[in-house]
Amino acid sequence: MRELRRLERDVRAIFQDLAHMPVRFHCQCIGDRPGGAVDRDHPVVSAAAAALAEVGLTPLYTAGSTDANAALGEGIPGICCGVGRGGLAHTPDEWLDESSLVDGLEFAATLLDRLTRRA
Repeated sequence: MRELRRLERDVRAIFQDLAHMPVRFHCQCIGDRPGGAVDRDHPVVSAAAAALAEVGLTPLYTAGSTDANAALGEGIPGICCGVGRGGLAHTPDEWLDESSLVDGLEFAATLLDRLTRRA
């Protein structure tokens, strides 16, 4: 969070330096996505890792800004699982190997089965 505040301050300073230019600038925060983390030994994370292994995939534990942030910000364990193979995300040249969607569907069904068996 400290880094995001520093980045915002730096961006504001850059645009303030350009204030003499004939351009209007308005900076407004349009969302707040507080982060968090879920321990790797949490049952949801363990279930996801087991489901990935069951369909022949290996989990990759990384941090990022995802829809899981909404749950994490409220203290609710949340994870984001992506199994699509692709690259150049969020660029005009983004691509996806459509065949990886089959793995994703199999993983989702396996994970849901594991989670509902626990309930």
